Amino acid sequence: MSDVVVLKGPPALSRFRLDKLRAQLGLGEGPLYAEFVHLLCVTGSLDGEDLARSESLLSYGPRTGLPERGGDHVATVVPRRGTMSPWSSKASDIFRICDLDRVLRVERGVRWYMDREAAARVDMTMLYDRMTERLIDEDDLDDVFESAEPRPLSTVAVLERGRQALVDANGALGLALSEDEIDYLESAYRDLARD
Repeated sequence: MSDVVVLKGPPALSRFRLDKLRAQLGLGEGPLYAEFVHLLCVTGSLDGEDLARSESLLSYGPRTGLPERGGDHVATVVPRRGTMSPWSSKASDIFRICDLDRVLRVERGVRWYMDREAAARVDMTMLYDRMTERLIDEDDLDDVFESAEPRPLSTVAVLERGRQALVDANGALGLALSEDEIDYLESAYRDLARD
């Protein structure tokens, strides 16, 4: 049986990047802040020494010129269900090398802060990459480590159904393909004469 330990991380974006995103979101001078959140899948509890070493390993990034946190917590972004981010792969290896054997896996997300009124007007999909990440409720952070049974292999019938087959697969599988990407894939698979 495994548990999840949640540890607050450093700021995720610099002041410059936050200012640029604030303009893109149309927030004016309103608060905007992003910080990393670290999720540790552990067997048993971390004792004082293991917890201190874990926190030390997860203390990284600049120490000066950091943006100040402002606003309310409005969203948390984590990797898509059933995936392991490249960051997680490397961080988990480092934890193993440091003899933190109770830590099975480490993952990282981003907590977003802004005024609640502004958050209601903002398109939250601008805060993350839909192909690799998802929004999650803070109460569901432990499901980041859920693994599902692999689904059977299937094909997309491009030769028979054309572009619409790719459009349907894009929606059903949550691929977040753009119109240009769909057109490219249809052309490429037609040229290859295969689904």
